[in-house]
Amino acid sequence: MEKKKVLMVDDDEGFLELMRGNLDSWGFQVSLVSDSRKTMEVFKSESFDIVILDYRMPVMDGLSVLREIRSINNEIPVIMFTGHPDTSTIDGSGKLGISAFVPKECIYADTLASLQTVLFMVAKKLEKKT
Repeated sequence: MEKKKVLMVDDDEGFLELMRGNLDSWGFQVSLVSDSRKTMEVFKSESFDIVILDYRMPVMDGLSVLREIRSINNEIPVIMFTGHPDTSTIDGSGKLGISAFVPKECIYADTLASLQTVLFMVAKKLEKKT
């Protein structure tokens, strides 16, 4: 099975590096972006299978980035992260067709388990399409 390419966007560089190791060990190829303004430049320059977005980022929040992604690609699976889950966050991102919403409850345990489960589910769906 070919490695799925994941674009991960979060303003916390330490979190991104932690996640790079996890995503690599789970069998995904990952590109990291810590500046939300550069996301679309990277998104347009490479082909990705899955996007993981942080909801709260300076300058451009995750929903703004997601709107731009959807203007180019309506099909790509998007997973949204947030440390502050609430109904309006979930509703707003859900309307833009996210595949999953993963709260950053405990970065080192619950979040990793949730993300791993979601990534494998999304990857399995992508495999069935091809």
